[in-house]
Amino acid sequence: MASTLVKEKTMKLVDTPLTFQGIELSEQYRPITHIIQHCEFFMNNPHAGYGFLGGFMAAVLDNDFMQACSRADNHNSQHLQLIATFMYMYGECVIEKHKIGK
Repeated sequence: MASTLVKEKTMKLVDTPLTFQGIELSEQYRPITHIIQHCEFFMNNPHAGYGFLGGFMAAVLDNDFMQACSRADNHNSQHLQLIATFMYMYGECVIEKHKIGK
């Protein structure tokens, strides 16, 4: 009986640190990378105004939990608590820009 030698490669799935507005975030925020990237683009694009982020994010920025829940897709609905934590810890600038554009 011949045995087969299998080489295992260890691949690092996360090569780059997750950042928002120059702040390195912890890996706990990795599942909501798309939300962070949208917020980053929104903050860095002077022409991005109200409605740019879509209905779900508008509800999040308006602090409207019921609307955020009803507008969330499957992925976002699984991560509502993490999104709320990110917005509480780092999202004040996004919330303020959103309010100004209304």
